[in-house]
Amino acid sequence: LVESMDLLTEAEETSKKVEEFTKEMKGADIDSLKKTTKKLQDEIKNLREYINGKTQTKQGYGQVPQVTVMNQYQLANMSIASKPLAPGETEKALVQRAAQLIEEAVKKVNVFRDENWKKYKEQVGKTKMDPFEK
Repeated sequence: LVESMDLLTEAEETSKKVEEFTKEMKGADIDSLKKTTKKLQDEIKNLREYINGKTQTKQGYGQVPQVTVMNQYQLANMSIASKPLAPGETEKALVQRAAQLIEEAVKKVNVFRDENWKKYKEQVGKTKMDPFEK
């Protein structure tokens, strides 16, 4: 999961650099790249929200309960750490649920890496971006 989050961070930073670099540029290839960059950034945001949950930006509503990969992991961890006894069936079920969600999240990020991220890197490589041409 940590490696998956690192990949999302790398992809986000790269897409922001491409976005900044192509800001003033024009052309069919550049316009296509800008659209793809926006879609990629949206996908990264959705993957992060799946793992960490949506950020609550409205005031006065409190924290909206969400089932996320991280809160299920934290729930299992806290349940085990809070008892001086060996983990029981409840803790085992919590760990199993967290492991299942982590596995699903890693699969989703791997699909992102193998499909969209790979295609995006190829598209950036094919686009002839001259840093002196603006």
